Amino acid sequence: MRAWRVHTHGAPDEVLVAEEGVDAPHPGDDQVAVAVGACALNFADSLLCRGTYQERPDLPFVPGLEVVGTVLETGPGVTGVRRGDRVVGLTALPDGGLADTALTHGSATFGLPATIDDARGAAMLVTYQTAWVGLHRRAGLRAGDVVLVHGAAGGTGSAFVSDRVPSKPASFSALVQGLPVPPSISSLPA
Repeated sequence: MRAWRVHTHGAPDEVLVAEEGVDAPHPGDDQVAVAVGACALNFADSLLCRGTYQERPDLPFVPGLEVVGTVLETGPGVTGVRRGDRVVGLTALPDGGLADTALTHGSATFGLPATIDDARGAAMLVTYQTAWVGLHRRAGLRAGDVVLVHGAAGGTGSAFVSDRVPSKPASFSALVQGLPVPPSISSLPA
């Protein structure tokens, strides 16, 4: 199989090596082998390459923490998905998504509707989950709260102000550099 692998830690553009003939991974307990259709890349992937992420897989490894694809095989204990299903999932390192085949955690692999294309599906899982956890678990968002998002231009910022993150009826305002500040925001105390 083809894969981008990291053999030594450093800047992604210096340590990612495109390889062919890499052995395809096979799922273990609570793992799913997925034929990768799309893989999202996030800041966490750059930290993985540098060896500074909270999870540090043994070298060599394949980065790519979230994928969309088709289930090839499931390991023992996996329920909810089966061979041939189109899924989105969080990968089980060291077998990340920058490869033809990735392993995902069975408990973090979900069916993906046909209305969401591969690229969008892969890009949504971590960013929307981060937004939801940030709003509800960390910030304790309640009805009537006002949330100010500075520069909602990246994945998580965009998810914060999206109507797809269940957080209403709180009010959201996003500030993007160069755009005027809404009056309701400019009147808030510093």
